[in-house]
Amino acid sequence: MLLEGRYRLVRQLNAGATAEVWSAHDELLRRQVAVRLLRADRADAASRFLDAGRLGARLSHSNVAAVYDVGVTELPGRGPTPYVVMEYAEGRPLTADVRDGLQDWRETARVGAEMAAALAYAHSQWVAHGTLGPAKVLRTDVGVKVIGFGTDVGVDLDAPTRDVHALGTLLAATAPSGIPVELDELMRRCRFPDPVQRPGSDEAALILARLVQAHVEPPAPLAATTRVLRPVPAGPQAVPPRPAPRRPRQRRNWASRALLVTAVAGASLVTVVALAQAAPGAIPWFDRAPQQAVVPPPTDDPGTGTPTRRPSPAGSPSPTRSTLPPVTTPPTTAPPTTSAPASPSASTSASASTSVSPFVESAPADTPPPSPSTAGAPLTEPSASPSG
Repeated sequence: MLLEGRYRLVRQLNAGATAEVWSAHDELLRRQVAVRLLRADRADAASRFLDAGRLGARLSHSNVAAVYDVGVTELPGRGPTPYVVMEYAEGRPLTADVRDGLQDWRETARVGAEMAAALAYAHSQWVAHGTLGPAKVLRTDVGVKVIGFGTDVGVDLDAPTRDVHALGTLLAATAPSGIPVELDELMRRCRFPDPVQRPGSDEAALILARLVQAHVEPPAPLAATTRVLRPVPAGPQAVPPRPAPRRPRQRRNWASRALLVTAVAGASLVTVVALAQAAPGAIPWFDRAPQQAVVPPPTDDPGTGTPTRRPSPAGSPSPTRSTLPPVTTPPTTAPPTTSAPASPSASTSASASTSVSPFVESAPADTPPPSPSTAGAPLTEPSASPSG
């Protein structure tokens, strides 16, 4: 039988209260799919059946069977029949495990964690299952696959709490004896008569995953991790602590602040230099040159060409030379000689008169006598600086 010229029905897998499940082949994409057909005696549920298929098409989760197509086809002897094309999940339903029970409570917790993760994701998308039971849970080689989501949470606000109650019922039905206290407490809370006291599906998923160190895929607000299927450890082990989050943003903030401060300082320096060059004197402290002591160089005397010496420091006097021109003395007539011996005073006077400073030159013999003005001018003798 070929639906819509594309999906070829191969064999019927099972039948439920509302629909039949067939194994089919997609002739267009050449892959195996599962097709749910509405039963012929449930034509009244056609609209609800199609709405459930459209709601299921919103979900994309590793523990939820994906919905590929929804439509209505004409079948021989049945008339218009709604159908839903889904992901083919090859596995066995949880019905046998509910009947026989699981041998290890860790397997119960692992299956329950994946079921709870599927419910938590669907609830975050405002979609609930509504009719969760053992036939809607398939155990495959790649994990649990939940099929049949089709209740709008916006219309039925109590649907998520009913899903949690159904989860607790399935856990209690598959759990063996001797389970941990925490698992028993969770199953009891999920089946509380008061829906307000029941835990959320996300909380149940995390508790179950922590019991067996299993990684599940909860909704994004719960920091989703990658689900890894591995053998259940033989004994209980502590859940490894999550690594502390890194802080690359804070380091980038400090680096950006340092860069900003450096840029502002550089711009300020460039502005000051430009202002000082454009308007000299506008910044007093910028144009002020360092003060230095200026010592004038020694100068020559314009009159004699003799360099003028600097004054000697106190305590070490040095002879100085008069800057007056040399004075010539007029010739004197020697007094007549007498036979009387010269007295000591006269001798002293003569020596004093003849003891002239070496800097005073004597006039030649043929020099005429000086004029009265010159003769009357006082003579200035060289002076000697006191020593010591």
